[in-house]
Amino acid sequence: AVEYMRPLSLNAAPEHASYRHFPALGEERFPIFLAVPVAGPSGPLGALVLQRRGPPAFDAAEVELAAALTAPVAAVVERAR
Repeated sequence: AVEYMRPLSLNAAPEHASYRHFPALGEERFPIFLAVPVAGPSGPLGALVLQRRGPPAFDAAEVELAAALTAPVAAVVERAR
C-alpha cells in the first residue's frame, strides 16, 4: 500500500507474496486485511491497517472510509513532529 500509495485489500493476507509472519503478534487469527497509505507533505508516513477475523472482506465503502480517516492521522503525525 505504501509503496504504490493506494489501498490494498486482501481476503487472505498470508497468501500474498509480501506477507511476513510474526508469531508473537497472532495475526493469523485475522486473515482479512486492508492497508491504506497515509500521505504526508513530502511522501508516505506509513499505513492505516485494519484486519478482520472472518468474512466478509472489506467492501468499497469501508475502504473509502479508511482512506478518509488517513487525513486526520497524517495531520496528527505531522503536528507531533
